[in-house]
Amino acid sequence: MRRSDLLKLNPSCAIAFVVAACTVVGCGDSDSLGERVEVQGVVTVDGAPLPRGSLILVPLGQTPGPKLTVPIIEGRFRAEGIYAPVVGEYRVEFTAAPPEDYPMDDEDAIEELRAANKRRIAAIRLPSRYNTHSELTKTVTPDGPTSWTFDLTTKARP
Repeated sequence: MRRSDLLKLNPSCAIAFVVAACTVVGCGDSDSLGERVEVQGVVTVDGAPLPRGSLILVPLGQTPGPKLTVPIIEGRFRAEGIYAPVVGEYRVEFTAAPPEDYPMDDEDAIEELRAANKRRIAAIRLPSRYNTHSELTKTVTPDGPTSWTFDLTTKARP
């Protein structure tokens, strides 16, 4: 009996083979990019904690991986375990998110705000120098964990 005939007769054998192959080869190995190091820290905007947003680490040079997005909540962020960055050099970007109760910008949301006699919620707008045009860089070393502090400002640079 040929091997393909055996797999046709017993589907559970085929599943067991795939699982075993993935285990041996390393399918889904979270450390395949390299050593990961915990990073944590604080982000302020004009002296106050950034309420909600994201810290984005974009690999530079020989640093492997896709970019990494870390949530910022009440000015604090933490990336650990399989969500931590690998050792290397990164460009750092930030985004600010509206408050959780911020309504979507559609006609119904506008009517709800008017009915509740509420004004528009002031959203934090970060200058492009902190996101699309960021020149901030950080290095993740194997000595971690790493703690970073970012003091951002919305005022124009002198």
